[in-house]
Amino acid sequence: MHAPIDDTTWKQYLSSRLITEGPTEAKKRENVMSLLKSLLIPFSEQYANKQRLRAVPVCQILPFGSYSLGGHLANADIDVVCLAPSTVVERTAVPIIKCSIDSIMTDISFVSLKQPSIPPNIKLLDDGYLEGLDSVCLASMDVDLQHKQVFQQAMQAIKHWATQRCMYGKPMGYLNASPESLTTHGLLQAFFCMWAEWPWPVPVMVTDGIPDKRGQTIPYNPSQETAVMPIITPCYPVSFSAPFTTLSTLKVMTKEFKRASLILDSYFDQSESMLDKLFSEFDIIRPYKHFLKVVVSCETQKSHETWIRKMAVAIPRFVTMLEQNYKSIYEKNALRAGEDSDVAREQSFATALSPGVLLMTWYIIGLEVKIPKNEDRVLDICSEVDDFIRTIDEKRNSKDIDMTVSVVSMKR
Repeated sequence: MHAPIDDTTWKQYLSSRLITEGPTEAKKRENVMSLLKSLLIPFSEQYANKQRLRAVPVCQILPFGSYSLGGHLANADIDVVCLAPSTVVERTAVPIIKCSIDSIMTDISFVSLKQPSIPPNIKLLDDGYLEGLDSVCLASMDVDLQHKQVFQQAMQAIKHWATQRCMYGKPMGYLNASPESLTTHGLLQAFFCMWAEWPWPVPVMVTDGIPDKRGQTIPYNPSQETAVMPIITPCYPVSFSAPFTTLSTLKVMTKEFKRASLILDSYFDQSESMLDKLFSEFDIIRPYKHFLKVVVSCETQKSHETWIRKMAVAIPRFVTMLEQNYKSIYEKNALRAGEDSDVAREQSFATALSPGVLLMTWYIIGLEVKIPKNEDRVLDICSEVDDFIRTIDEKRNSKDIDMTVSVVSMKR
């Protein structure tokens, strides 16, 4: 077994390859936070004047997610939540603003608390603040605590590893980087080993029960759980951290966890060789021979951005449909007999007949087809594709006339 890589080497490796940001970029993020906080005062004053209030309501802006943990990567978004009295920010259908500030993408969520003013040292772990909040505001109350540098480096390493191995993104059926003080190397070894051997669907819980909003706990009932990968959050409001995971994405993740665990336990002459192997970019074309290409095309930027968000949820559902498909014509006939038997790009094409811009995104789904010998080698997934297209069409509204979705088979 190779000697564990020390924390300094991990830090130097991540920094030298621009995986983590330097002091200049870190200062830019601090300036963005300072700017957002400075805007709260005139915002509150204008509201108070408009409503003829005697006192100006106090709002707060707090970072959350990987940035608040210090585990973000270079060029990552900043996630912040604006806490305001319910009289200031009323409930909206989608309480989030996406914007770019000094070239840094920033997502601002809003939560309306039933408080006259929001104190600067508010304790968000106090469940009393959650009384009377609707599900939309509860979803925005995802504020984390600060942790040590070892945790931050491990989190950055895991995020970069998941991105390189094409497994980063909870809506697409994988995970966001939220690892569970040891050294960076030891923490990563424990992380990969645990997830590689976890006996799913046994739930992951760090508490004895599920906490409710009154501070009491209720027992976990596995019969009510349908998640493929049930990872249960430890505080109210309880949610499942991997709700979109499918059997296929779980299989891919388990294989990659085992690979990473094996690499960290193997011998390498140089630490850099081990890390290069761990973070080598995954080639999605190589393991598969058959593919489905889901193409989303829109004529307007707004439509494109809207449907990219919707497709992040729709694609895992499509994969679930494919997982439930019979494997061959033989199995199809057996089922009928009642017998028992698994990239965005922008294209400009201004011409006289078709002026304008077409915004396109491709989603590639690798198909692992296993058909026993002596059986018909035709895989019929027409009904699953039709159901998927029908599901997308049901999500359309009058503003989506420029959007089309198509599914195309591919072969390497």
